[in-house]
Amino acid sequence: MQINQLFNTVKKSASVAAYLDNQELANEVTEGLTYNDLVLGARITTNTGMNIISGDMDLNSANHFILFELASPFMPDENAGAVTLHPNHILIEENARQAAKIQAITIAAHSSVIVILVIFLVNYQLTSPLKRLIESLHKIEPGSDQRLDCPERNKEDELGQLVKDTNLLLTSAQNTLEGERRLRMYMEALEKRFRLIFEKASSGIVLIDTQGKFVLYNSSFQSLLPEDKRNQLESTQFSQLFTDSEKVIAIIKQAREQAAPINLDLELNDNEGNRWLHVLFSTVEDEQGNQLIECILYDISERAERERRTKRDAERDPLTQLYNRRAGEQRIEETLQTAKASARQFAIMLIDLDKFKPINDTYGHDAGDKVLTTVAQRLTDCIRQTDTVIRWGGDEFLVVVQQGHEILDPGAVAEKLIAALQEDIDIGGHINAQVGASIGIAVYPVQAQTATELIDLSDKAMYQVKQQGRNGYHIYSDDPSQKIVSANQG
Repeated sequence: MQINQLFNTVKKSASVAAYLDNQELANEVTEGLTYNDLVLGARITTNTGMNIISGDMDLNSANHFILFELASPFMPDENAGAVTLHPNHILIEENARQAAKIQAITIAAHSSVIVILVIFLVNYQLTSPLKRLIESLHKIEPGSDQRLDCPERNKEDELGQLVKDTNLLLTSAQNTLEGERRLRMYMEALEKRFRLIFEKASSGIVLIDTQGKFVLYNSSFQSLLPEDKRNQLESTQFSQLFTDSEKVIAIIKQAREQAAPINLDLELNDNEGNRWLHVLFSTVEDEQGNQLIECILYDISERAERERRTKRDAERDPLTQLYNRRAGEQRIEETLQTAKASARQFAIMLIDLDKFKPINDTYGHDAGDKVLTTVAQRLTDCIRQTDTVIRWGGDEFLVVVQQGHEILDPGAVAEKLIAALQEDIDIGGHINAQVGASIGIAVYPVQAQTATELIDLSDKAMYQVKQQGRNGYHIYSDDPSQKIVSANQG
């Protein structure tokens, strides 16, 4: 570019010199060109053969020459000659390097200024305000009503939006923490109330796992237990506290499988006395979601005793304390169903006392009552616990004898009863009375299949004994020739 500019300064003079073949002017032009350090040599040639050279025009460097055509100064379309220049490439390159270096320094200086300016602006507009916001944010206590203040100049930019969003988050966090604080205070108050209810409740409260092991219980529950069991609960199953432990195990299993509560009365396994508890079973879950069973227990021993006495009064004969006729009929029906289920026999013995009416008429009702109570006790003493004695009415008694492990032998039982009843009875005033017994027997399922039939047949058998001398027993039979066993024969 510098060579072109240099040629343009002498272009007109060179064109005139070439057109006129003026050697002096051509020399001035070539010398003037070589006078510049950028040109090592210059030459002007014309179409007429003029060749003016100044400086180094070594042909070996011809590939480094630059040729400029010279047009006629008067006729631009005609070529008047040419100017050939030998550039000083070393100097040009050095100048180019120097210029590039200067340019680079200039650009670097400009860039540094721009970077410094950008840094200043960023620091002024963003970094410093953001740093102040961060410092302010660190000073804000979580859950407080403190908020960030936005710089006036940043209210409408992104930093202002950031401050608004941060304040919204702080407000949300404050509301959340206040809600959690209120909830925690409520839960603590609720926990205190429930703890007070649990500890001070008059009823026993127990939590057990699904296997029946104790998890938690209150002091009222401990007070319901016998003293020897109060300090052994960690090694005791809940079901072991009751006489019917198998039933309690079944209830626990049922409570696990159904949502509805279960309540029932259970007898406490207490050697000190007959104690009953009303127990309510219901399922709950702990914090981990494990199923537990809550048991609420009330002592109903007094109520149970009243009910037992009421039931006993309703079922028992007031004089002899044996089952009365109504309760006796129910016991016979229960025995019948048991015998059917187990394919076993049982016998009904209808007993009518002999010679009782003269005692009652002669010595009075008190003597008669003494005979009846004594007879009731002797009948009870002669049978097993699985058998039943019933006061059927007046001086009639009914005994239900069940088959044990051996074959049922009602005759042997009848003989035992007759022998016991024949012993003298002290009726007071140094007077002894003696009664006998006429016993009619019917056996299930030999003679009958229903309770009513058995009672009717035993009644018929008893009257057969009465008709044939009394004081004996007879097992009912359709065969009229079957003999009646009397006490004397026995």
